[in-house]
Amino acid sequence: MRPSYMLIDLNRLEKNYKFLKEKVEGRELICVVKADGYGHGALEITRKLYSLGSRFFAVAIFEEALELRKEFDDIDILVLGALDESDYEEAVEKNISITIHDYQSLDIYREKCLKGLGKAHIKVDTGMHRIGFSVDEIEKYKEEIISIKPEGIFTHLAKADEKDKSYSIYQIEMFKKAVDMFEYEFKYVHFANTAAIMEGDLSFSNTARAGIGLYGLSPFCEASKELHQIASIKSKIVAIRFIDSNEGVSYSHKYISDSRRLIATIPLGYADGYKRNMTNKAKAFLNGKIISQVGTITMDQVMFDVTDVDCSIGDEIELLGDNISTDLLAELSGTINYEVMTSFKKRLRRIYC
Repeated sequence: MRPSYMLIDLNRLEKNYKFLKEKVEGRELICVVKADGYGHGALEITRKLYSLGSRFFAVAIFEEALELRKEFDDIDILVLGALDESDYEEAVEKNISITIHDYQSLDIYREKCLKGLGKAHIKVDTGMHRIGFSVDEIEKYKEEIISIKPEGIFTHLAKADEKDKSYSIYQIEMFKKAVDMFEYEFKYVHFANTAAIMEGDLSFSNTARAGIGLYGLSPFCEASKELHQIASIKSKIVAIRFIDSNEGVSYSHKYISDSRRLIATIPLGYADGYKRNMTNKAKAFLNGKIISQVGTITMDQVMFDVTDVDCSIGDEIELLGDNISTDLLAELSGTINYEVMTSFKKRLRRIYC
């Protein structure tokens, strides 16, 4: 078996969950496991959180909800994104909560869920401008919205991860205005993501949504001392060779040695989600030292300069973990930690401990 894998520490997941649970001060905490649990494995993550008492989960698309429902029949599942019209009836049948985000989805819901068996959350667009009723539309359609007896209402903050909280405060004020238009008591009122849970005022809510923080990653520019990264990626050296000065490594020879160098090959590449645009920039940790990646990152293999490290074939290398953070890989690849983790493919084995 290929010696490349993602190791996921479920004890750290528990610590993160308990920290976020404490931060919401008795509010319902929806655990977001979309995008295959942000790349960590939705089912295994849900199993662990379920064992800790969590019973409310959110996903982005209907197919993710169905995957959870196959295993768990006693949890609440909210699909945060828009559903295709063909999925409404099955969502009702399988007790999956639907996001109603415009008049068309409201109309479909009323048509497909006439027996009143469905569960719906109303999405309000307060400034993200993806999906959701505007505040004016809430006022226009409020009686029709109430007629479906929605269980929840929510919005999403566009800038909760920024130091300047003025726009988040504005969005919450707009959300409160929308909620107050209803003479109706929603079971779930939520706007807070991980960033807002950690730094925001949750007083106008009884529910919050924890996503990236569960996995130990900070939504802010700097790492959080309270959160613990749960994933690490390990592999082993499968080949070592010396190259002379002025020799190239990998496709197009984008790395040319300036002296005699020792090059190690690792069986992992961009087909696993190890981003090609980190070529000649990525770092790894081997036998107590930080080493540099050299040559174009290929589909299935990546090379590192190990000239200054005492190493041999079979030695373990850390590509992501306590010494090589997700935030570092995000910086080197010009993206965010969310994308780094959700990019890792299922062919990269997950091991849970």
